[in-house]
Amino acid sequence: MVAAVSLAGCAASKPLVRLEQKDIQDAIIERKGDLRECLDAQLRRGPSIHGKVLLRFRILPSGEARDVEAVSEGPAELLGCLTGVIAAVRFPAHSEDAGRITWPLLH
Repeated sequence: MVAAVSLAGCAASKPLVRLEQKDIQDAIIERKGDLRECLDAQLRRGPSIHGKVLLRFRILPSGEARDVEAVSEGPAELLGCLTGVIAAVRFPAHSEDAGRITWPLLH
């Protein structure tokens, strides 16, 4: 027997019109463990690290991060790991272009 499911009255969720800073922050915080692992891996390699890393990226209306790059100096392994994590973040879908985002990560 196959059950019939009615979708009448169910509205698809509409994307946000515009991303707010809190939307971006919440999505990045969800990947906090992965970002922490990047820092821990760098510390296991030896050199101490301090300060902040600035990352620059675009967020497509679909919520996908693109053109992620580090704009700060630092160990290549660390920067590559951090940019990889941000590239995998799924931000909320939205309809207004968010432009280029510059986001600080403190360590």
